[in-house]
Amino acid sequence: MVKKITLEDLARMVKRGFDVVDDRFEQVDKRFEQIDKRFEHIDARFTEVESKIDYLTISITEIRQMFGPLAQDVIRQEQVTRDLRRRVERLERKSGISHK
Repeated sequence: MVKKITLEDLARMVKRGFDVVDDRFEQVDKRFEQIDKRFEHIDARFTEVESKIDYLTISITEIRQMFGPLAQDVIRQEQVTRDLRRRVERLERKSGISHK
């Protein structure tokens, strides 16, 4: 035998269905709020890392500017030292002084 469903029964069934969907949406909303908070935290960390990278980039540029001329001076001094060493070795050979 088929049970007759009244309009009120149908309304209750529909309401229960909507209640279940509403509960699930609330759970989804809570999870999205948690995810949003995590993204905010990650975004703040990225901002901090970007700031540190910018600082390091500026520092490296300043170091290069300071040591660029110094490196050129070192290269010139190495060339002078090699030249002087050759000259001393030549003088030692001509004068008979042994080189240790």
